[in-house]
Order: sequence, then structure tokens, then C-alpha cells
Amino acid sequence: MTHLPETFGNLSLLQHLDLFDNSLTKLPVGFFKLKLLQWLDVKENPLEYPPSDVVGLCRNNAECKTSAIQVIEFMRKENAEQEKKKQKELELKRAKKEALKRELERLEEMEREEKKRIKQEEKAREKARRRAEYEEK
Repeated sequence: MTHLPETFGNLSLLQHLDLFDNSLTKLPVGFFKLKLLQWLDVKENPLEYPPSDVVGLCRNNAECKTSAIQVIEFMRKENAEQEKKKQKELELKRAKKEALKRELERLEEMEREEKKRIKQEEKAREKARRRAEYEEK
């Protein structure tokens, strides 16, 4: 096995997980949802994420229990950071959208003013033309 799906964390009733001797390089952040997980063994995997100091060694029952606790806590923090990042990105997108909306309104107002000015100039020219015609007669 080379990877676990992000939805792996939806196995919320999971209590014991033995992933010994696979080809996993990372665990999904969704692990934070495995609140009932009490035992985890990921030995003999080329794990890069979470870091080995979080995963621990799991040489005995107590270390495997500690591994489960530490991985869940690490992933909980990672998820919180990702959610913060998403929230900031969303706020930035909203701010950009609002700025674009204001700019569009400003440009539309300028366009209305320009049309109004052009119309006034056309009226003035028409008035001058009529005056010139009247004076010629």
C-alpha cells in the first residue's frame, strides 16, 4: 500500500490500526478525526509526514498507544492550520472581489459622466448650429 485516501479519517470508530511494513510516505491529515484510535503501528514505512518524532517507534504496546495519540494531535493541529490558511485565502478573495466591485462601480460612474458630458457638448453644438442658421436668415 502506497497511500491512504484523505477520507480515511471518516473511519471514526477505528480503534486499532496496523499499517506495518507498507510503502506509505505520508498519512492523511484526516487522521485527526480518528478520535477513538488507541493503537497505531506504522513501522517499516518510508514515512515523511508526519515526522518520525511524532509517529514514534511502536516497539511495544505502550509506544503504539503513544503513537496513536501523538499522530492524532499532530494532525489536529495541522488541520487547524490548514483551515486558518483556507479562511485567510477566502477573506483575501472576498476583499479582492469587493475591491473589483468598487472599481467597476467607479468606472461605470465615470462612463455615465462621460456620456453626460458628450450629450451636453452635442446639445451645445446643435444649439450653436441653430443659432448660426437663424442669424444667417
